[in-house]
Amino acid sequence: MAALEKRTTAFTGQLKVKKYSDVELRDVSLVSESPMALGDFSENPPRPDEDLTFVVQYTSEETLTCAFGHPHKRGFVLSGSEGFHHLIGCDCARSRYGLEWDSFVLQFEKQLDRQKSLAWLHRVSKEILDAQADILAAIDHPSVAAFDRLRLEFRKMPDDVFQYCAEVARFLDTWLRGTFKERHLKQERENKERARLAYRKALQEGTGADREFAAGNLKRSEEPVYLRTVQSVMRVPAKTLFLSNYKMRPRLKALAGDLLATAETLSGTTPFGHPDLIAKSITKSASDFDKILAEIDEAISFFNGGTLDRFLHWLSSEEFKHVSARRLAQGLAFDDSSGTVTEIVLPRDLQSVSLNLTHRFRF
Repeated sequence: MAALEKRTTAFTGQLKVKKYSDVELRDVSLVSESPMALGDFSENPPRPDEDLTFVVQYTSEETLTCAFGHPHKRGFVLSGSEGFHHLIGCDCARSRYGLEWDSFVLQFEKQLDRQKSLAWLHRVSKEILDAQADILAAIDHPSVAAFDRLRLEFRKMPDDVFQYCAEVARFLDTWLRGTFKERHLKQERENKERARLAYRKALQEGTGADREFAAGNLKRSEEPVYLRTVQSVMRVPAKTLFLSNYKMRPRLKALAGDLLATAETLSGTTPFGHPDLIAKSITKSASDFDKILAEIDEAISFFNGGTLDRFLHWLSSEEFKHVSARRLAQGLAFDDSSGTVTEIVLPRDLQSVSLNLTHRFRF
């Protein structure tokens, strides 16, 4: 870092902050809570023409005396050209060296922030490489292949059922809705009451034709009255089974390749820029990997008893009254007009994969 501008002539030496490489930042300490343990401290102030180099920023519970005899609990440790260390606080830095303290701190904190980012990347890259065997095992887990087979089995549902679910699953509002006929009991009671009153009146005051007509109405009032309503039955279950056109294994393999390649690069000595962007990329890749594996759990949940019952109830709506579907122990069966039966059941080898990179790497 270039020498900082001096505002007085009392001291002509320069204050410098070394610009560390990424490799050096892995091992160097930029802050300290025990500054006096860093080496020999001079009992005298630095010479007016002595160049001083930044060593660490310090904070101390004890009040320390700086090179110019002033009490401080925070400041910087600087090393002089004669091999001694000096404590300098903000007031002395400003008055003796014309140093703008906030600007000096900002320049130092840029390196400190980068060091923290590099430390995080170094830790995570090591953990990614350590997890390589588990990541590759998850990609080759039998459940991954089972999921892809089930994805193809779902396409054997009646076409209008599958397409409806696939279309709804693309939107934020993923509710499966249907039109249902329900008994309108209130209207039935009102119809019966009106018919009885009309029949009684016809018996007392009406002609034979009136009594016959009223008797017909009384009989018809016993007929059920239906009300059609649109109901939201459930959200599309295991929506990726209706949406995904790509096999799971290649998707996992691509993300794993990116993670492992990035980790290899970070563990070496190759310089790189924008550690925050790299951190975001690693976090996103790990999160996407977890989301893909979570599709297996969603697929398994489709075969829960409650989910199957709600799905069958939705298929009983007016829109799908032509669909013949029935419940199996762990699945559904569809019968078409030709007598062909299509069964969609839970695959035995479809099991949850116990790997979560987000939790493992503590993102």
